[in-house]
Amino acid sequence: MKSQHDWLKILIHCKQEVQERIDPYLKNLDEPQPDLGRGAGGDPMKPVDLASEKAIIEVLKRFGVSFRLISEESGVKEYGETPAQFYVTVDPIDGTNNLIRRVPFYATSIAISFKPLLSTVFAALVTDLFHDATYTALSCKGAYRNGEKITSSARNSLADAMVGLDLNSFKVEEIVPQLTDLIH
Repeated sequence: MKSQHDWLKILIHCKQEVQERIDPYLKNLDEPQPDLGRGAGGDPMKPVDLASEKAIIEVLKRFGVSFRLISEESGVKEYGETPAQFYVTVDPIDGTNNLIRRVPFYATSIAISFKPLLSTVFAALVTDLFHDATYTALSCKGAYRNGEKITSSARNSLADAMVGLDLNSFKVEEIVPQLTDLIH
């Protein structure tokens, strides 16, 4: 299936709009950040999460994209005349707790696919919003960091690698048995 959209351009516009929208929140971190309940992914939701999600939606609509949104905040929503044409999976702010505590690790993640399957993702962006590092990938074109091509690591031993893991307390009881099975 072919797409008529310039996805790299759209994703970069999403990143820029997110950066603009979260700027007021970054300037007011001394003020309490209201809790807006739990998002569809089960994590606590803050106004900065919704501002980021809204920015992404508005950019996609401005570019005339019909899509089905799968968001950690709002769950599944449809936009445009043919929403099943594209699936846009987003974590508007990955690391909201870091952001509101001034821990310099938070990002926006966006994946575009033809179906709700990882194997059909053909365009993606992850942007480290604090360090201004943006990773993009297009199917059959490779992956890039700030426009420069990147390659996978030559490390082939887990002992030589660094592995990160989120042990979200909301899911610990589910995750620990799986990890135990993997480690043994």
